[in-house]
Amino acid sequence: MVKIDVIMYHQVGMFEYNIKTHRANYCHVQRFKQQIYLLKKAGYKTISLDILYKYLIGEKVELPKKSVILTFDDGYENFYQYAFPVLQDSGFSAIVYLIANKIGGVTDWFEAKNRETATLMSLEKIRELMKYGVEFGSHGTDHLKLTNVDKKVARKDIFESKKILEDMLGKEIRHFCYPYGDHNIDIMNFVKEAGFKTGVTCERGTVTKNVDPYAIPRKAVSLGDSILGFAWKLFFKNNPKRELLKLE
Repeated sequence: MVKIDVIMYHQVGMFEYNIKTHRANYCHVQRFKQQIYLLKKAGYKTISLDILYKYLIGEKVELPKKSVILTFDDGYENFYQYAFPVLQDSGFSAIVYLIANKIGGVTDWFEAKNRETATLMSLEKIRELMKYGVEFGSHGTDHLKLTNVDKKVARKDIFESKKILEDMLGKEIRHFCYPYGDHNIDIMNFVKEAGFKTGVTCERGTVTKNVDPYAIPRKAVSLGDSILGFAWKLFFKNNPKRELLKLE
């Protein structure tokens, strides 16, 4: 039986382990190295979201027995500095979700919660990573909580993010990541209508054949996850906490 896991990361770097809040936003680079090593030793192979999409819509595709997709939200500068070299050494692929209007900027939405902002990757570095096969998707234009704004605003955010990123990168952007994991049926429909092939959530679970391409679950890595904690999530945290949404 094929096992498909989508892993969610945000920042990878040299972080203090005593950070108390938003711990799922951080992963120490040493633990990241251990996690990638475990995936390799356990026989996991990275696949693309394009392949996963084909699988979920019923097309015949060849999948490794243990498949994994590594996702990185927001497009942090420290992905370039810390995560990418590890991935390159391992031969693993990844997708990074960019916030279209904040490329080269900072995480200004942190300020509302009195968090220190982090730097986001420049366009120059994004283009450099593209040459090495790193894939990029959309995380919206402004990191909005899409179900909390007017539907017209949400739709515009989704559609414009695709156009802005495609104009910047000169490449089709096929995959979307819901900011904050926030989504409902309307938002999923907007993502599909905009021309994206998939939408990833923050719902926990392993991907099965009956998962909707626009409500893909992911397993979040947290700063406090030891290698045993990571292994527990990888091998045993397979069932979603609640029913995943599906489009008609």
